[in-house]
Amino acid sequence: VPLGVYFAISFVTQCIRKYTCLGKHIETEEERKRWMTKEAWRVYAEMCSWEWGTVLTKCLWVGIIFFTIIIGIGRVVALFLSFIGEELAKFPLPVTTTVFVIIGLVMFALPPVPGLPVYLAGGIVLTRNAIEQLNWSFHNAAMYAALVNYILKLIAIALQQKVIGDWIGSKSVYIRSLCGVNSLELRAMRQILEKKGFSIPKIMILVGGPDWPTSVLTGIMKLSVTQMLIGSLPHILLVVPASLSGSLLIPQAPGGVSQGLRPVLLTLTFLIQAAAVMVAFHYTAKYSNDHRAELQSMEPDKAVADYDADKALDHQASKEVTTWRRLPRAVRIGHLVAVGMMITSNLAFMLLGDFCFVPFSVEDSID
Repeated sequence: VPLGVYFAISFVTQCIRKYTCLGKHIETEEERKRWMTKEAWRVYAEMCSWEWGTVLTKCLWVGIIFFTIIIGIGRVVALFLSFIGEELAKFPLPVTTTVFVIIGLVMFALPPVPGLPVYLAGGIVLTRNAIEQLNWSFHNAAMYAALVNYILKLIAIALQQKVIGDWIGSKSVYIRSLCGVNSLELRAMRQILEKKGFSIPKIMILVGGPDWPTSVLTGIMKLSVTQMLIGSLPHILLVVPASLSGSLLIPQAPGGVSQGLRPVLLTLTFLIQAAAVMVAFHYTAKYSNDHRAELQSMEPDKAVADYDADKALDHQASKEVTTWRRLPRAVRIGHLVAVGMMITSNLAFMLLGDFCFVPFSVEDSID
């Protein structure tokens, strides 16, 4: 869409230059014959040299992943957690807490599932259950829910490190390749995390780095679980505001100023998360640039290197077979139509979500 707008503007600009005295003077006859400006023509010529079979296939995969993570998982997780919340509200608080922790650990074990819906659901379910079953005050119930969410996060970090990283990942070439253990960035993270003590770069990577790859990487490297948990303690700055936001959604929540805190707490959570990610990226990039020669000379994971090399050969063979010029016209048209429909549908789901889906969030009832 942006490129189409760019070329359309370029076409109008070229027409103005060719048929009026306005704008930049066209210097050569060759430039005058073109239907867009010199700069746009250069972009168009560069795009013509691309391997469009590969480009369009990647566009389709990006669209599928975008839909799955942003739209599909977000809505499915909200529905699932809402259902679980309604069912768990019938049981005593210890049972509700145990079941919620088990479900939360399963969800944290899935790489695409974000933590925010889990914290919101915990705030809603546990706070409401503590008030209704034990007659706790709202403040005590909300703090209990935040504590459970925080402990859940720390347990999830330990399980991701030991079970997925140490026990499975260290033996699975696929998981090590998925984490990108031979990449320069992961090598830099490894060097930072292996250092003794608790430096700011180390803590920022543990807090701001991608949850699943970071925890799994620490398990593959067989680092101390205790040290990783201590370095992850600042997660409390992310978990508590999100959990309190969920607690404020229940009917028993106090009104007035307290209700105004919910958007503030959610915004604060997003800002802290974004800041932690940017700082973690900064320290990783800085270490990669400052120690590039050392990182490149590190002994690679041979099994992963061979696996990646085989994947590269398969990719090259597939690329040669699916070269754009070799594809039948019907297949080319199918690619173009598929990408167009993917872009249109994702834009519709994002911009016109209320028309495509019934508005629903974690605090709503399925009934």
